[in-house]
Amino acid sequence: MPRISEVDRHRALGLLQACLPISEVSLRMNVNRTTIVRLRQRLHETDTEHAAWDRIQWRSVVFSDESRFCIDHADGRVRVWRRSGERYLADCVREHNRWSGASFDGTSMCCCTGSPRGAHTSLAGACLDL
Repeated sequence: MPRISEVDRHRALGLLQACLPISEVSLRMNVNRTTIVRLRQRLHETDTEHAAWDRIQWRSVVFSDESRFCIDHADGRVRVWRRSGERYLADCVREHNRWSGASFDGTSMCCCTGSPRGAHTSLAGACLDL
């Protein structure tokens, strides 16, 4: 494969992942079409290889945005990508306790423990799960 810079390689991969046709990517990048085809094949091979990894193998990977990684969103829902047929597999289901943790209500100046009974304590005291 002809050598292209790492920046151009990432740019070409971005264009491919944005669903642009190979011919369009090669024209925009001013690179031979076969170079883009080989780049796409290598990307597909890597994706296929990593799809079969288990949790132990993924633990050795450091993601570049790991400091900002968050599975929960502000609305409390969890976003999950699954393959077809995986919806109710045990590995794809995570139980969630909606009453865990403490929260702070700034208007009433009290600490809500998240207990189903709605127990409250003053801010001067400790926030305890009653």
